[in-house]
Amino acid sequence: MAYTQATPINWLSNNMLVQQLSTNGDGTGTVEAIGDYSVAAEEFYIEATRHCHLEQLTIKIEDVGSFDSGFYGNNVTLTNGIVVEKRNAADVVQFNLTPFPIMKTADWAAYCYDLTLFSWGAGNETAAARWQFSSFVKDGVQLSAGEKFVVRFNDDFSGLVRHEFLIEGNY
Repeated sequence: MAYTQATPINWLSNNMLVQQLSTNGDGTGTVEAIGDYSVAAEEFYIEATRHCHLEQLTIKIEDVGSFDSGFYGNNVTLTNGIVVEKRNAADVVQFNLTPFPIMKTADWAAYCYDLTLFSWGAGNETAAARWQFSSFVKDGVQLSAGEKFVVRFNDDFSGLVRHEFLIEGNY
């Protein structure tokens, strides 16, 4: 079930940035990417209010039952996939970080490498991935004021239990 955050999950201490991607870009909108976005794409993003350095993205996917290697989560079929982009202040794509879209859970491993499937023997399974941008771009992903880091969904994700994206970096 998607929920709306009453206060943003972001902390600014010693210039640290920790924020969930959301539908309004500041962490206060919807943060669970669960819904049917097959007709109209939905974007979860962070919009920079000043220059920032994004160091990593953590992805969490929770679903009922065992994850299937041919699907996203347990049994979610993706037609368009998940796309990750950096956009300028005019909302024009500057860089597509996913030259091939995420079509199944295991596809995150091509970008993140750190992909772990948690199974406790009973209950839901969870996959977690950590994408360290400095592993392929020396200084990570840089955003100037007005620029966005966007994760775009254009499929039906309503079958998932949880689907969250946490960005970390500094100002």
